Parts: sequence; structure tokens; C-alpha cells
Amino acid sequence: MATEGITQLKLKTGSAGVVGLPELLEEAQSRSFSGDDELKDFLLEGIKARNFVSPGSQDEYKEALYREYKKSIGEPLAEESRGALEICILGPGCPRCNALEQATMAALTELNVAADVQHVKNHLEIARYGILGTPGLVVNGKVKSSGKVLSKEQIKAIISEEMQR
Repeated sequence: MATEGITQLKLKTGSAGVVGLPELLEEAQSRSFSGDDELKDFLLEGIKARNFVSPGSQDEYKEALYREYKKSIGEPLAEESRGALEICILGPGCPRCNALEQATMAALTELNVAADVQHVKNHLEIARYGILGTPGLVVNGKVKSSGKVLSKEQIKAIISEEMQR
């Protein structure tokens, strides 16, 4: 069996790593559904076939999977704010990507800012952002930099600017 990538799924109460999300979203796009509830049920059952989803969190998973589906077909969807910045470091885990992650963490520490920081290493997930070179820095869903390691000061400026919005 081939090693599959794990995709981070943003839930209201945190994040969960799931296997098979890109394939499931592709399959959902090729089908037609009578409504959003049928689509959400399909997505949940597809994820449950390959991942453990506790019974108490199924509604939360449905909403998160639905958001991912809408993003995958290019439909805008109002993101729910969790009260913190969401930062993604895009890259396979090379020294340059790790350096960007460390500089980002240092910038957040100096600014005393809370953030949900993820290092996305899955090449399919990185491709969804449309960057051509890694490392990439994404803040609140917007690509701020790609192909270079930013300094701590540059990252602080980006974070400060984003917090003004």
C-alpha cells in the first residue's frame, strides 16, 4: 500500500489530520447531489471510511469537509474566525522551509501574538496555494511570500499588517 498524505482539516475546536481528502473531494466534484445535506453526508461517510471520526464530532466534521469542498471548487466561503492568526509554512521540510518556520515562530514570540501555525509538507496541499517555489508563507489564507526565506523582521511586518485588517 502506498503511503498517503495527511491533510489538516480545520475544525471549530482545533485541527485533525485526515487521510484521503483530496481524492474524496475529487470524487464529490464528479457527482451530483440533491442538496448540501446529501453532499455533507457523502463527505463524512467518505472520510469515516479511512479515518476515525468520533460520533460526537460528526457535525463538526461535516461543516469542515463542506468548507474544504467549497474551497476545492473555487467558491468563496466566509471563514469563521477562531480569534487567532492562521499561518501556514509551505514546503517539504527542507532546511529553507524549516528556517522560515523558525523565523515565523520567533516573530510571533517577539510580537506576543497567538497564531495557529502549521507546516504543510504534502505536495498536493502546497499545490492548492498555487505557489511555484518553496518555502511559502500563508497568513489567514493569503500567500504572502514564496520561494524565499524571509527575515524575522519581514515576517513581523507581514503579521503586523495582517493584524491591522
